[in-house]
Amino acid sequence: MYKEQLVALKKEGTKIRVEIAKHSAEARKLEKRLAAIGIEAKYLRALDAYQRKGRPLPKLQDEAQGRRPGRKPGKRAAGRRGGRGKQVPLTKLIPDVLSASGKPLSTNDLIEALKKKGWKTGATKAYPVVYNSAFILVRKGVLSKANDGKFSLK
Repeated sequence: MYKEQLVALKKEGTKIRVEIAKHSAEARKLEKRLAAIGIEAKYLRALDAYQRKGRPLPKLQDEAQGRRPGRKPGKRAAGRRGGRGKQVPLTKLIPDVLSASGKPLSTNDLIEALKKKGWKTGATKAYPVVYNSAFILVRKGVLSKANDGKFSLK
């Protein structure tokens, strides 16, 4: 008795799998045809979900009013407002300042010399900016750092 039911269920399962395969193939064909028209299948699935939940349908992109999302035409990208312009990078300025001074300089002395040379920063504290740039040059082998914390050219 159970074997007969099991055999019947297996047959029914294979029939269902065949039906699913047919519907999947049909769905893929329909999605291709809709894509040729310009409607995505995702949109249709979303419409179906909206209808089931009783929500108002969203507008197609062609029907949507207003401009597309993103920044307005003619506007610059967000970020720095003033911009750095043509400012020379610190990794090039620091060796110039050190060679002009002729002696090892601490980070605070470097900041003063850089400001006299016209260097500006948008940071609230210039010390970490200058120290990190100088340390990058130490790692590259351009500068050396003494135990007293002063940087000098190699």
